[in-house]
Amino acid sequence: MTANGIAGSYTVTAITAGIAGNAAFTLTNLPGPVAQFALVTAGMTSTAVRNAKNISPAAILSAQSGVSLTITVTALDANRNIATRYTGAIHFTSSDPHAALPPNYAFMPADDGIHSFTLALNAAGTQTVTVTDVTSSPVTGSVSITVAAAPVTVVPITPSTPAPVAPTPSTPSPTPTTVAPKTPSSASGRTTPTAPVSLPDSVALPAPTLPVGGNGSAGITPPFTPLASFTDTSTCHFFAETHHALCNGFLGYWQQHGGIALFGMPISEEFQERDQDGTLRTVQYLERARYEYHPEFKGTPYEVELGLLAREMTAARSNEPPFAPASAENAPANARFLPETRHALADVFLTYWDANGGLPVFGFPISEPFREQNMDTGQTYLVQYFERYRLEFHPDSDAVEVGRLGVQVAQMRGYLPH
Repeated sequence: MTANGIAGSYTVTAITAGIAGNAAFTLTNLPGPVAQFALVTAGMTSTAVRNAKNISPAAILSAQSGVSLTITVTALDANRNIATRYTGAIHFTSSDPHAALPPNYAFMPADDGIHSFTLALNAAGTQTVTVTDVTSSPVTGSVSITVAAAPVTVVPITPSTPAPVAPTPSTPSPTPTTVAPKTPSSASGRTTPTAPVSLPDSVALPAPTLPVGGNGSAGITPPFTPLASFTDTSTCHFFAETHHALCNGFLGYWQQHGGIALFGMPISEEFQERDQDGTLRTVQYLERARYEYHPEFKGTPYEVELGLLAREMTAARSNEPPFAPASAENAPANARFLPETRHALADVFLTYWDANGGLPVFGFPISEPFREQNMDTGQTYLVQYFERYRLEFHPDSDAVEVGRLGVQVAQMRGYLPH
């Protein structure tokens, strides 16, 4: 008896010469161990995957730069049966150096060899996404994705361009404040980000060269020292409220991607700061964000990136219940569960996340919603942390606002006093 390589149940009839009657029995042909992975479009059912024997492990998909997409990873045996008993872990890689990829995932028995993931690609052109078994590197699969470039809207910065936050006689203070004030909560923050303006070769400000950033001592480090007032130029805007300026590409990014509502106002000048791998980068802190200049992406929409402030801020809180991984079964009925970080989005936070850029702007959720005291107001709000931001629901204004993590991380690093 030979096997046909196709998993399933079969009825076998045995006929023995010289003995009256036939004997029938059922033979179950189980799938073999995992041999490869197929990555296919979201929404393809398990039945369709089983029937689509012509699906290559390198199927071609299409996507928009910076827009989330969902792909389904299917574990297959050597005969392209679905390896329903596969419970190994997979790792994602991509030819796009700035792809937002899911973390490692361990298949569970309930997956039956099939699981869907959310990711985002940023570099235009044909990119590949590859999944590999963590313990057996020959077990792999990939998908080619044609990524369309995001539309670029260049906002010219000229002396006649209205400043986004115009100083008035009532706003300047003769004695600059040392900690940025809370941004007014009236801004709704509903602007959907587009591609940023490219930075020029030089991003120097009309100010002395600033020292390399690092863990500062008590007090205010030089990049955070308030500037003397100056008149706006064609490439720089001075914020009288905080006595700091945004210039060149950082100013263009601020204007195009949400302004005060998503970022707040600057609380430092540009300076050099070491990232986690020791690379010196030009950065600038704002009330709610940290801008990072990536010259390796010069000429692409990714020269300016947002720092993972919430990840940094909550690194020591992984044992707290809101940050513990959740399960899809316990998520609210109207929630969107993201298996990459095993947290869910729902209600006002899901609406705000979708309306203001989603995954490329906020990153994945890293907590469940919970109540937390606000350091600025002393009030307790419903909040949820994402990789780059903290969203807060303010019932007094019935609106979602972005937490001031830029100020808090600057204080944590010793750049500003608490």
